[in-house]
This record gives sequence, structure tokens and C-alpha cells, in this order.
Amino acid sequence: MLTAAETAALLGVSTMTVYRLIRRGGLTALRVGSVYRIPERAARAYLREVRSEHEAQRRVPRR
Repeated sequence: MLTAAETAALLGVSTMTVYRLIRRGGLTALRVGSVYRIPERAARAYLREVRSEHEAQRRVPRR
């Protein structure tokens, strides 16, 4: 389980972005008291998804 700050470092984004992703449902997290814990597996899956989307966009021929 990762903190929001650890997840942000892994994803290369700000901590606020991690909180936004959690609120929008883009990143799975558990709330423990007043803090969020993100399963490392969920963070890595999100990272893979973003990278594959980026690669797919690069493959689309431009007009």
C-alpha cells in the first residue's frame, strides 16, 4: 500500500493529481481514517494504461 505522495512519485505527477484521480475513479484507493492508501498494483496498472494510451496515440497517422 502506497501513500498519495509515494503514488505521485511513482506516476510522476503531483499529490493533488493523485487525489483527483482517486475522486474521479481513475485510481483505486482505500480510505484509512483521514488518509488514502493506494495499492501498488493499482498504481502500476494505471501507469501501464496511460502508457499504452500514449503509445496508441503515437501510432495514429496524422493528416
